[in-house]
Amino acid sequence: MPWQIVTEQEIPKVVKANVEWIYPLQGEHEKAPDSAIDQARFYADYFAKHPTKTLINACKEIDTAYGLDLGESLFEIRALLADRYFTFDIFTPVQKLQFGHLKLGNVEQIQEVFRVSNQ
Repeated sequence: MPWQIVTEQEIPKVVKANVEWIYPLQGEHEKAPDSAIDQARFYADYFAKHPTKTLINACKEIDTAYGLDLGESLFEIRALLADRYFTFDIFTPVQKLQFGHLKLGNVEQIQEVFRVSNQ
């Protein structure tokens, strides 16, 4: 089995920054996967309606429109990204991400993985 050591210097800076931004929220939805699926579907619908809006600016609009604390929708989307409900090109800086870049994954499969891991 071939293998190699990869160091921090060999990972592009934008990839490292994106992983560092997303990784701390991995597993956030393990206790409430049904809630995560509802969130993922809500955001996927919103993304489809506003594909050119940037993630940061659109999250501010969502927070205002739904009376959420500033940053709450961004936190939820980060957690959904960390748990792979959405995917995106890791080489795109988060600050430049547009909703159209985020793709909904197979939420039923993700939910099943959480169910199996909690047994």
